[in-house]
Amino acid sequence: MKIHPCEVLQSLCLLWVGCFLGGCARSPSVSSVDPTGSNQALRDVVISQLRDRPVPAEMPASSTLARSGGWRVTVKFYVNGQLQGEGEGSQPVLVEALDDARKTWEANAHIDRSDAQAMRQGRFYVTLQREGASAFSVVEFQGKGLEVVGDLVAVRKLDTDRLDRQVEAGRDYLLRILDKDKYAFFKRFDATTGAGGARLRTIYTASSLYTLLKRNRQKKNPELEELLPRIAGFLLSMQSQGPEHRGAFYYSLNKDTGEKEPSFVVGTASKTIFTLLELYRDTKNAEYLASAKEAGDWLLSMRKPDGTIVNSVRLTDGRWVKNEKFSTLYLGQVVSALSRLYGVTKDRRYLQGAEAGATVLLRRAEKMNDFLRDDFRAPADPIPTTWAVQSLLDFHKITNRPDVRDVCLRCARAVLARQHTDPSNIADFGRFEGTHATSGNGWILEVFMELYRHAADAGWPEREPFRAAAIRVARWLVQNAYSPENTYFLPHGTKAVGGFIRSYREESVRTDAVCHGINGLMLLRQSVSPGVLLTVPETVSLTRP
Repeated sequence: MKIHPCEVLQSLCLLWVGCFLGGCARSPSVSSVDPTGSNQALRDVVISQLRDRPVPAEMPASSTLARSGGWRVTVKFYVNGQLQGEGEGSQPVLVEALDDARKTWEANAHIDRSDAQAMRQGRFYVTLQREGASAFSVVEFQGKGLEVVGDLVAVRKLDTDRLDRQVEAGRDYLLRILDKDKYAFFKRFDATTGAGGARLRTIYTASSLYTLLKRNRQKKNPELEELLPRIAGFLLSMQSQGPEHRGAFYYSLNKDTGEKEPSFVVGTASKTIFTLLELYRDTKNAEYLASAKEAGDWLLSMRKPDGTIVNSVRLTDGRWVKNEKFSTLYLGQVVSALSRLYGVTKDRRYLQGAEAGATVLLRRAEKMNDFLRDDFRAPADPIPTTWAVQSLLDFHKITNRPDVRDVCLRCARAVLARQHTDPSNIADFGRFEGTHATSGNGWILEVFMELYRHAADAGWPEREPFRAAAIRVARWLVQNAYSPENTYFLPHGTKAVGGFIRSYREESVRTDAVCHGINGLMLLRQSVSPGVLLTVPETVSLTRP
């Protein structure tokens, strides 16, 4: 048996009025109510009403309450990322407001409503507001109504299947945006224009290859295995072989002109060393190790007597101009790269270089109460401290110094204390204060999981809070990933699927956000048992007066 949604909503309206006037038999406290099921049923029936579909008889009537009290409804209809008309309705009863909104949309639709394929592909986006209450939004997906927060679809359950799907989607995104002529990656994909830019970046190529190598170890992919050496070839082609700054890596390549940007950054060399060492681990190809060592030697040449570093040099008007502002991020990257090089080569020059940089970080942590700041980033930004955690962790792995372990953990706790942990704020739950970017939060996830995995291997008892925090930020990242569910309004949304949304201000994907996020999700997946990791129930009922 099928019941039309109008009948369901109208009968429920009468039920609600009866309770309001005559008194319900039981008025449960807010804490005893779990509105998630009834809220979802209401979202589903809203979409059914707009589609003029019957509602299954088994749908609980109490879950699809049509309330009176003055409703305003706005409806938008999207097809392939293009807005194809909108409508509004205002009536005392919800079902009537929905009917009005649908009728005004039908009268102003930009498509032929008899085009069955376009109507099937299209998706309704609905905002509903009752007088005196907050507005809420619903977006259609595969016949259901999904909860919307801003322009995101809320993720209230995180399980290992969702992690697996996001890792695969992230890998597919990287393969999709790979430049197939140069086998390199750009920095940013614009989800509104579909543009990636002509400049291919060495550091983003190194980071992407690092992620793809890690994923390929977990799950072999023939297409990917064919691409890996070609991407590695791009990295090798970007290494300077000249008399000045030999071993450094040019920052970028203009693929249209073939011009290499005359800028050498220690972060580019450091992150590329990470990748070269992973390539050497997998292939035992001496060329990769030789390239990593040349880059490490260049990093040693960028040290200053006090243990800090020159961040970069750029050829300007015929001379090399140095950037010497203090950066915790750049120094941390150098300490990590030199520590990893020492771990493979046992060349004490790299150990000494890492120790000099680590000593600076240890002193600054003591001076700044374990939350480090520098000359580049805002004082509340947690990324400098997170880089201190990663670099001190890498340095501890080659020295086993207790003081390094202690400061590493103290800095990690300082970052941990800045996580949003209020589950009633689904938009921010899991995010770290000081960064709205998925690149920053993805990096924290990756570092916390690197720390957790090492702590588990070493038997450190302090490790569990970091995995719990990683699960929370993983949920936030999945919620902030482009997906088939939330790209309804983007003309180039299909190409963006699998990438992490830059921030709430910008519809784009930064390549490093995908790399850090997927690295962290892979580590997390290896550290949990199959099943549900986190649920965040709705705390506000949409079906109660």
